[in-house]
Amino acid sequence: FNDTATTEIYTLSLHDALPISLLDFAAASRTTGGFGWLDTSGSVVVDRPVELWITCRMTHVFAVAVRLGNTGYADLLHHGVTCLLDGPLHDRVRGGWASAIDSADVVDETKQAYAHAFVVLAGASATAADHRRGPELLRVALDVVRKRFWDDDAGTFVVARELPLEERWRRPSSHPIAVDDPAGAGQGGARRVLLFGAPACTVMISSLGS
Repeated sequence: FNDTATTEIYTLSLHDALPISLLDFAAASRTTGGFGWLDTSGSVVVDRPVELWITCRMTHVFAVAVRLGNTGYADLLHHGVTCLLDGPLHDRVRGGWASAIDSADVVDETKQAYAHAFVVLAGASATAADHRRGPELLRVALDVVRKRFWDDDAGTFVVARELPLEERWRRPSSHPIAVDDPAGAGQGGARRVLLFGAPACTVMISSLGS
């Protein structure tokens, strides 16, 4: 569900044809700490952890719903933003977000470039939906991406490299999911970054800043 249906929701939303029944199905993914993995019956799979990328994608989905006027999903958007900022996925001491949690315990503390791009997406979408903490989430996420994952010379995420194990920051080893957009350069050195996430095409444009 969280791969195919999320992409479908986003694609249909571009044509103002958001399928409410599918959103209601997605609403069942709400769980402690974020959003969980759904089985085919629409129930959270309890033996899977709460994963960062799923929590971010579902936050984005409900932000799109709210932006299109479906305000009944505002509470789910708020849940996602709050979990990403205040929940155990967010490492407020060392920065960044863990890949997965189980209840309140971190079960995968690696910090992946792929998943962090979706934190940026969630923050950008929440901001577009006028969530009061959307700009905060976007600012924090972009700061992590800029400091930990961005290669300014290459204009993209850095490729895989050897890092000390204790640092636990993981760069992508395949295609980048964020690339610099020179056409988006603005005043003060700010520029746009295009985010890509398989299997979707371009999903958001947001300011990376300087």
